Amino acid sequence: MRKNNKGLTLIELVVTIAIIAIFSGVVVSLIGLGSNTYRATSGNAKIQMETQEAADQIQNLIIDANRSVYYAECSVGEGYSFTLGNQIQSDVQESSGGRTGTVSKAFVVCNEQKEGNIITYQYDVIVWDANSHKIIYTSKEATAIAGTEDNSESGEGAGEPASANAASDFAFSENDATGGGENQANDIVPFSDEESEGGQGTSQINDSKVVVAPAVLAEDITDFCADTTLVLSDQIVRFQLFTEKSGKKINVLNTVNLRNPIKVSAPDESFGSAAAVDGTIRILVPSKPLKPGDVYTFSTYTVGDVDPTTIRWYSKDHATGNFQSSDLTLGKIFISEHPASNILTIYVKAKTTSGREITSNEVTITIEKPAAEVTGIEPSQDTVLLAVDATEDRSYDLKTILKNIEWTEVLSDESAGNPVDTSKITWNYQSENGIIVNSDGSVTVQTTAGTDESNSSLKITAIYDGVVGSASNAEKPSGSVIVKLVRLDIIE
Repeated sequence: MRKNNKGLTLIELVVTIAIIAIFSGVVVSLIGLGSNTYRATSGNAKIQMETQEAADQIQNLIIDANRSVYYAECSVGEGYSFTLGNQIQSDVQESSGGRTGTVSKAFVVCNEQKEGNIITYQYDVIVWDANSHKIIYTSKEATAIAGTEDNSESGEGAGEPASANAASDFAFSENDATGGGENQANDIVPFSDEESEGGQGTSQINDSKVVVAPAVLAEDITDFCADTTLVLSDQIVRFQLFTEKSGKKINVLNTVNLRNPIKVSAPDESFGSAAAVDGTIRILVPSKPLKPGDVYTFSTYTVGDVDPTTIRWYSKDHATGNFQSSDLTLGKIFISEHPASNILTIYVKAKTTSGREITSNEVTITIEKPAAEVTGIEPSQDTVLLAVDATEDRSYDLKTILKNIEWTEVLSDESAGNPVDTSKITWNYQSENGIIVNSDGSVTVQTTAGTDESNSSLKITAIYDGVVGSASNAEKPSGSVIVKLVRLDIIE
């Protein structure tokens, strides 16, 4: 009787277990690697998102500024109180990578709003603390009474404020938040008592207070950088955040296109220069150069009580561009088809509701240089000598006569033109006394030709077909050359 011994041997079982163990190890390793990769990617994405969120909040504070911005070193004290130091124009780092700053900095954004003769100033301040690597946001507000009268000839002086404090005196602290309208010791006082008593319409700052107490906007910021060098020329502010967390480094560079023309000035200068006048006016410049023949309507940005019916636009170069004379309040300028210059300077004059005359900043507009037109063609030599047989009538090939002449384009701006392709030249000429032009392009010179000035030359006109848009020969560029006859008379 035979036994049934079906099953696995011990060796087969060991091999199977070993294979399962190997594959299990590979699978576990892959799962671990994927998990680590996910955690790293998720961590980087989170840091990137948090940094970008902070950058977006800062951009929102800057983009609508309507008065000024200021960037400077600062010292940070308890409760994130701070005092401004030396101004920084730009410390943006173009290269990628991490960066750790050692000096605290502050970026101040000034906005103003006017109702009647009351001006409200709001200063939004972004402070980067080099010690805690935190970005702090706070906001302060103050009210001033605008000047309403100006008796000086220049429109300045009587209504001009006296800035009592330097930029370094501009400061915030948590204690300011409890101030109920009294000026603190570190507040800015842009008007002196003497001006207020002088009856020239100046006043003092009132109700200076913190409207947003210092609060943390972002953490783990190893450096904050900004660039204010393009504010006046291009209405651009750039700022940069460097973040480092759990060994991961993020560098975010933002470019803010300002919606209003503003200036770069210390906070007390912004207070001082704005509150003493009852109106200012600035020209909003086009984003790109104008072209010859353009019609462009400019607009203005006004602060205070500017009477729009008194606005008058002026050009300093009427041969380049001129404003519509029938209504100078429109700001519509007509650029000449052939500008005398590629630079045009304009400005605006207006009056405030109190009758004070104000003048805007002068703005220089770039006019695109028109493309040079081909107005003609010029031969390498004006005259060609042709020796003729005086004993009999003979025919000569004009192409052979003119083959050594090279032609060059003549441009409207008098710059050097390109060589002319002679295959695109057609010839125009008429028969003269004793000189007969044949239909095949040859010329027959009779024995009577060349005896005096009246029958000794032939004018040949070259018409250039290489310019697009020229329909008739009269519109096409042309040039001419004179063929002079030289008789060979044999005298015995």
